[in-house]
Amino acid sequence: MKRALLAYTLILFALLGEALFTSRILSQADVLLWDLPWSIYRPPHLQRPSNALLTDQTQQGYPNLFYSREAIRRGRIPLWNPHILAGMTFVGNMQSAMFFPLTWIAYLLAPLDAVEWICFFKLLIAGLGAWAFCFYALRTSWLGSFAAGMIFMLGSFNTAWLFYPISTASALVPWTLLATYFLFTRGWWVDCLLLAVALALLLLAGHPETAFHTAAGLILYGAYQFFRKDAQPRRKRIIVLGIVSILLSIALSAVQVFPFLEALRHSLMREERSLMAGGSAPLVSAVMYLMPNFYGNPSDGFYRGLGNWNEHNGFAGVVTLFLAAVAAFFWRTRTGILVWIIVCLWCLLMIFGIPPISWIFFYLPLFKTAANGRLIFLYQFGVAVLAACGIDLLRQRLSEADFQKVQRVTLWSALFLMLLLTPAIAAGMVNFFARSGPGLSMLFYFARQICFFYLTLGVILFLMRPVARSLQSRERVVRVLVVTLFCELFFLCAYRYNPVIPKSWAFGPEPECVRFLRSQAPERYTSVDGGILIENVSQIYGIFDSRGYDFPPPDSFTRFFRALVDPNPFNSQFQPNWTLPGAVNSARIAGIRYYLSVNQLMYPGLRLVYDRELKIYEDTSALPRSYLTGNVRKFANSEHLLAALRAASSDSYPAFNERIEINSPEKSAARIVRYDAEYVRIEAQPRYPALLVLTDTFFPGWKAIVDGRETEVIQTNMAFRGIALQPGRHVIEFFYRPWPFHFGKWLSSASWALTLLALLFVKGAKHVKKDR
Repeated sequence: MKRALLAYTLILFALLGEALFTSRILSQADVLLWDLPWSIYRPPHLQRPSNALLTDQTQQGYPNLFYSREAIRRGRIPLWNPHILAGMTFVGNMQSAMFFPLTWIAYLLAPLDAVEWICFFKLLIAGLGAWAFCFYALRTSWLGSFAAGMIFMLGSFNTAWLFYPISTASALVPWTLLATYFLFTRGWWVDCLLLAVALALLLLAGHPETAFHTAAGLILYGAYQFFRKDAQPRRKRIIVLGIVSILLSIALSAVQVFPFLEALRHSLMREERSLMAGGSAPLVSAVMYLMPNFYGNPSDGFYRGLGNWNEHNGFAGVVTLFLAAVAAFFWRTRTGILVWIIVCLWCLLMIFGIPPISWIFFYLPLFKTAANGRLIFLYQFGVAVLAACGIDLLRQRLSEADFQKVQRVTLWSALFLMLLLTPAIAAGMVNFFARSGPGLSMLFYFARQICFFYLTLGVILFLMRPVARSLQSRERVVRVLVVTLFCELFFLCAYRYNPVIPKSWAFGPEPECVRFLRSQAPERYTSVDGGILIENVSQIYGIFDSRGYDFPPPDSFTRFFRALVDPNPFNSQFQPNWTLPGAVNSARIAGIRYYLSVNQLMYPGLRLVYDRELKIYEDTSALPRSYLTGNVRKFANSEHLLAALRAASSDSYPAFNERIEINSPEKSAARIVRYDAEYVRIEAQPRYPALLVLTDTFFPGWKAIVDGRETEVIQTNMAFRGIALQPGRHVIEFFYRPWPFHFGKWLSSASWALTLLALLFVKGAKHVKKDR
């Protein structure tokens, strides 16, 4: 493994070295230089963002890192995020992955500096895992295992999604499969513990969808191992150990999984994702599995394909497909090849939605709401494994007659592929120029992609031409194929897709408008126009945006927003649609006071309070963030409650709920004395019986103490928190104490302690046995 570790490290230094060892950073945050307010800092020579597709890094990745790092450094675990929507759980979003070991790098280094090291170790884990699985589970040669690790490490999936938690989870797939192999073939308790640790890290990695897809792959691979004849004596033991592994992995990751399950239970993500997920990639994108930049590339400044380049690109190398085809052709020569052929075919059927398999799975509960096109990671791992087997077959395991058969099949297959691709290339050229317009630069770009593909195919044909080959000659052929494969993956796929930029281009100086909004905290703002102070950066600056981009948003706020502001479930950023009647009044009820725009706004009640790099308007009719009201109406039916909210004006200080009713003339603001992420202190002095309304999300785990006594928190106006008060002076304290996190924290701590002790005990017992 030392040689593999050294080789992969050198490859990654070549790929990421500019960011790792210079003052520049691995980031696409320069995309902000095309949005207000950062656009005023854009250098005049910049013509386009380095990669305009990877916006989630700045929209979600960096904000999560900044927010969790700031909280950890202040000695607390960030459980609640008050800076987006009307507040939502932070640990429960999973994608912050704050308990995953690689995230801890950002607690030591600044997030802008930590990202490249996180990405480095992420790819290294992926490559070493694939190498270890092939070398120890399939018993492939070092070269074959090395090629498999390189394919999985540099393939389009892990490099395209490098900044995202999805690639953190996919990088762990080989390790979970290797632990599964050991459990099924040896059946030791230590294998049970190792599998539990691997699965727990997969759950802590921050992407539950990838964990689910990995579980599907584990079931296929585990079923194959379970029904092998040599596993028959161990089957009962394997079942017991497998169940223990699953339960222990849940216990180990409970600190993250339990808050996520609570957040998922109190969200509408299942309903909304069912409208958007479960689909398939267009079949025309299959050409990107042979030529990754056939439709262009976002890092080159243009992409003319259908949909998202990341979602549709399954490129793992033309040489990889050739080697995988060799393994598939001679699947009987090595145990275990067949299961990976099945895995790859299943993934392709799911990715492209080919019936009847895809139809069956798309109607299963979890597959129905998952983005099944992202099974590319499992497909790429499968072809990497097959390629490792193909390398060994070509080097020494095939007889002379079988090797000659490969040579003939390669020749005819290449000719057939050329004929098959000719109409696709012609159609692609027409589509390419229809969208981008004619031009020599475009013609050169398109021709270059075709030439790279045919050059690779030519190298394969030349090396596999029908001539007699000795074993030594075959070895040289395979080595040249591996070098060609490296060039394919490195230069066509991985290199420069994730940009390296000067650190000053990422966020830049703090904008003046941010300082203004912070001075008004905790008042909320939103944007009338798109591309202004993009969602979630509020977490970095400590300001409060009613928009947000996270998973899964609370159902209370989502229902309020969908019913009163914008019913479109594809509006995942919760950007208000001001053309809808009643949207402005609903925003006033939600306590949104400030509006950001580049244009002059003429809504009644708005006054301009800031006019520099952008305009900020204050809505003087917005309700205070915390207010007292005697206009409290009880509605047992949610539809009636919604109708009342639509008809109510903010002037009436409405407070509609399903529990209590109050009718008094009270109508005033309450004073927020302290506003922290998980603690809010309010002073109020109603003259009449009233309901105190705090326009923060109603969510399980929020408790309230009034004058030293715990008091019930009432869900008010569908989305917010309310406290019933009698006349007099009161001190109200809201605090967040979610039992799933606190129970999960102790369960995870105890489970990790016992697991590590058990592993040390097993290791110590082995040493004692050896000494004897």
